[in-house]
Amino acid sequence: MNNLKRPRSLHASAFAYYVLSGGRFTAPFLEHVAGFSDTLSGVALAIQIGTETVLGPLAGCIADMMERRYPHYGRAYVISAGVVTGTIAFAMQGLVSLACSDDDYFLISCSPNTATSLHIILRLMYSIGNAFIYPVLNGMTLAYLEEEGCSPSQYGRERLYGAISWAIASVIVGFAIDIWGFRSMCFAFAPLGCVLFLSTIIVFVRGLEERTGTIGRSSATRAMTQSEVIIGDIHEETERSYSLLRLLVNVCGSIYGFGFITAMITLRMGMSIVESLIFLYFEELGGTYTAMGLTVVVTVIFEVPLFYLAPKLLDRLGPGRLQQLASVAYMTRVIGYTIIPQGAMAWVLLFEPLHGVTIACASTSSVEYMAQLSPKGYEASGQGLLSGLGGIGGIIGLSLGGWTEDAFGAKFMYRAYATVVAIGLAIFFFTEACRGGYHRLGLSTSSDNVRDVCHDDGDVDSNDLNSEDIELTTVPVRGRNFMREGKDQCRNSNSNGIL
Repeated sequence: MNNLKRPRSLHASAFAYYVLSGGRFTAPFLEHVAGFSDTLSGVALAIQIGTETVLGPLAGCIADMMERRYPHYGRAYVISAGVVTGTIAFAMQGLVSLACSDDDYFLISCSPNTATSLHIILRLMYSIGNAFIYPVLNGMTLAYLEEEGCSPSQYGRERLYGAISWAIASVIVGFAIDIWGFRSMCFAFAPLGCVLFLSTIIVFVRGLEERTGTIGRSSATRAMTQSEVIIGDIHEETERSYSLLRLLVNVCGSIYGFGFITAMITLRMGMSIVESLIFLYFEELGGTYTAMGLTVVVTVIFEVPLFYLAPKLLDRLGPGRLQQLASVAYMTRVIGYTIIPQGAMAWVLLFEPLHGVTIACASTSSVEYMAQLSPKGYEASGQGLLSGLGGIGGIIGLSLGGWTEDAFGAKFMYRAYATVVAIGLAIFFFTEACRGGYHRLGLSTSSDNVRDVCHDDGDVDSNDLNSEDIELTTVPVRGRNFMREGKDQCRNSNSNGIL
């Protein structure tokens, strides 16, 4: 029961909802239900990613503001609105498909052009809802871990439940599509996913209240608290805007940070075509939808242990090395796809474990990277910014990916994107070499910077850090991650009487 009151339950229900409302089956769904070509599917998915990219940072800001105004409820309100909006849009795509089909389900009819326009509008509406889910979910997870006194590196142990849920739901949906077709997703599975997600949010919020002893608080006390938060929001508006700007500068403002973000964006370009278009390729290879769902299970079998070991991997390798490992695994995997002969989809299972490596390492490294940069109270804002930066890669990847697959074939497309990821990785290695192979803490124990960011207990306040104080994207120094190195230096400074 305690697991239902932890963020892991939210990740499990969120990823189940993603699959039940499309998931990796989205491109085949658009092909069979909306009648889209590969090119049009790529454009529609690029619009979806673009919308999420633009709205992701805004969603994070709104969620953090609502959380300050309505403690324990604010982020839950935002994420609930997102899932309801997305579900309505997805279900309406099923209605449009029925209305515009040759079957006489409705007394009205519409032209193919009208149907295409309606589907694109509904995909836009769906993406607006999705933009308010994942960044906010990560923000809720990081805030929970901080309240528990846990490191952000523990994020992977919460996220792994999402991977398990993704696998189970993919097998179920694939089997259902083989039997009942894609419309079953619109009218049965997506609403079911919505109800499951909302129920989990209610249980999670209830658990937060029990932990902090706020159940039974009088309405007058709650109203007073909310008034205090509203007043505080007014005074913090300028500081919040500056913090977001500083966050963006810290992310990209150093040579190493530029390399990390470049590698992340190019990897997202490659991952976007795998996550959104790979099942179209599996159709070409002659695979059933049940078999496609099973490929996800193989992926997750390798994801789960990596997510569980995320704290140790981050401590030993650091976010930079994990990002590089994710890129190498991606390139090996997609090049492997291109050597699979027609009608031999079973060979795909040999390469699917590498996708688990890519997902686990890329997710863990990027979330940790941004978590260490985000001040307390801005967890969702930081994850929204991360979603926006990663979304740039998704937009470019899908915009060109669908057209490339139509024009030159899937094998050419995957080899081309492996090259793109290799270029991003090369840039990352180059920026790393410019920093001397590893990245040291940028604090001098004799400088005023140490005095500004270190507390009497030797801890580091992430609210006071900026790119001049600390190389926030460092890989481990002698096996320790950068924040721990910062704390050690602060404690040494205190013990030597410098502070």
